[in-house]
Amino acid sequence: MLAVSGRAYQAALVLFDVIHRVALESALDAESVRRAVTQMIFPRGSNPDDSPLHVLCYNDTCSFTWTGAEHINQDIFECRTCGLTGSLCCCTECARVCHKGHDCKLKKTSPTAYCDCWEKCKCKALKSGHQTARFDLLSRLITETDLVNIANGRGENLLLFLVQTVGRQVTEQKQWSRSRSTSSARKNTCRS
Repeated sequence: MLAVSGRAYQAALVLFDVIHRVALESALDAESVRRAVTQMIFPRGSNPDDSPLHVLCYNDTCSFTWTGAEHINQDIFECRTCGLTGSLCCCTECARVCHKGHDCKLKKTSPTAYCDCWEKCKCKALKSGHQTARFDLLSRLITETDLVNIANGRGENLLLFLVQTVGRQVTEQKQWSRSRSTSSARKNTCRS
């Protein structure tokens, strides 16, 4: 769980291999191996939001990585714990990753902003981690464990979370792309 939350996906794969070998030595059949691997990776009583599968999917990159200091329409959050209040805010990804467990709430003010997370704290979402290892780990967690059947803390299935996330990100990025092309067109017109 720690390797995944720290985006150390290659280390997580090594740990997964060791856990899988231990489970194979002690289990009688394939289903027993799946249950044993799931229990070792995500022990009973763990916080549902700490599931390595959910965290792996939450570990997206901060919107600042693609918007820079340009304001876009997006869900913005304030984190009282870190002092991201007033005109300061963080994006959805940072709210889930960097400010997990903090007093972090969706802002009711104008949703036009860029993410200020990196200005107030050590932003964990500015770097994406090794994406090939992330994909390999995702594939193995889905096929070799029962984690896909465990809901997050809000009772959402992983598929629902992913559909909502992709929909939100597509909307944000399309809107940002339009604003970039419009501002480029204005700059070129002004030069004429």
